[in-house]
Amino acid sequence: MIHMIEREIRGFCHNNFQNVAEVFSTNLNSDEEVGASFTVIQNSEILVDIHGGFKDKEETDPWNADTLVGVHSTGKGIVSMIIALLIDQNILSLDENVSTYWPEFKGDGKEEITVRTLLSHQAGMYAWREKVHEDDFLNWEYIVELLEKQCPFHKPHELICYHPKTIGFLVGELVRKVTKKSVGEFLKEKLSTPLNAHCFIGTPEIYHSNIATLISAPSLRKAFSDPKNIDEYTLVSFLNPGNRTKTANTKEYRLAEIPALNCHSNSRSLAQIYDYFLNSNFISKETLIATHDEPTPSGGLSIMTNINLKRKDDETEADDGTHISCRFLDKEGSCGIHPERPGVCYLYPFSTWSQYDQGRARVHATFQFTGDCPGFYLDESLDSMKEIFDEYSTTIYDYNIKSSRTLKDGFGSLTMT
Repeated sequence: MIHMIEREIRGFCHNNFQNVAEVFSTNLNSDEEVGASFTVIQNSEILVDIHGGFKDKEETDPWNADTLVGVHSTGKGIVSMIIALLIDQNILSLDENVSTYWPEFKGDGKEEITVRTLLSHQAGMYAWREKVHEDDFLNWEYIVELLEKQCPFHKPHELICYHPKTIGFLVGELVRKVTKKSVGEFLKEKLSTPLNAHCFIGTPEIYHSNIATLISAPSLRKAFSDPKNIDEYTLVSFLNPGNRTKTANTKEYRLAEIPALNCHSNSRSLAQIYDYFLNSNFISKETLIATHDEPTPSGGLSIMTNINLKRKDDETEADDGTHISCRFLDKEGSCGIHPERPGVCYLYPFSTWSQYDQGRARVHATFQFTGDCPGFYLDESLDSMKEIFDEYSTTIYDYNIKSSRTLKDGFGSLTMT
């Protein structure tokens, strides 16, 4: 397409970001674009919010500040926020098997797939084994049932293979099982409505008149028409079925919930949501992760539980890296609470991880303790143990610097001092 008149940019751009507007203008006036928007929000302050061009191929309908567009895989990040919230609320656990929440998702090796494995694209469920059509995506129950019945393409955990289309249905069904709500409903309730953000998985028809028409990019068509770019993985994961812009522009497709593919939003709403996710209490940052069984030296199993705690405001990086031990253990390693089970009950930090808090990276301590700990099992809540946890959280074992492997994964050892 060759256009003769330069497409105008409208909106706001902070003086420090004028070069961003210039790049946006150059891209907008290339042969690859017809219309677009771009937004930067930092700590709730809008620094860039610009748009320009047109919503249609004929360039008759101008792109406005609220124009929506299908954002394809950007929706995967939105769905991940929903999963993060469910983990934070202890509704899901990263290390629990998916089949625990979704009983029909088992057999043929699928029972080895944990929530973590699924989210990291290691489940081996990156495509449908049966031939499917675009219209099948409009039938949630049917497309999910196909995934329930098939076996993984490889043993779970062994490979990372991007799940371009299936991941939305897999994670979406997981959300449905534990919340009794669809991903689109949960998104509306927890993010879109509270933030007054226009971000939808399953877009109400009232917004369809302001959705930009998707136009197939020449470069994308060229890439997928070259046989050298189409290996067996691409053939089954991306092209069963293929993505046709004609289908994506239909009313039925826009109304449907296809989490990995048909999220509709605009740049301002997406920036609002990501800014809120990073700089609010949407995630509490004190995450209790569900229990798991861990082998003991005697050959038995010990029930372990993980809990994450933030570093205190008055602590610095200099406070990291200190080994700590459970206050209930004596010098011989026996538990003062359960002396009849020496060596079983222990508490130690096994990793650290970064989290954004008001734009600053914060290190969290992760503590692991057995299910016999009275703070977890003898009380109905963790309230009685908070002072103990606060005391331990003054130091963080910087395990990631010393070693990238943990006892839980069967590697190395930890020294309690």
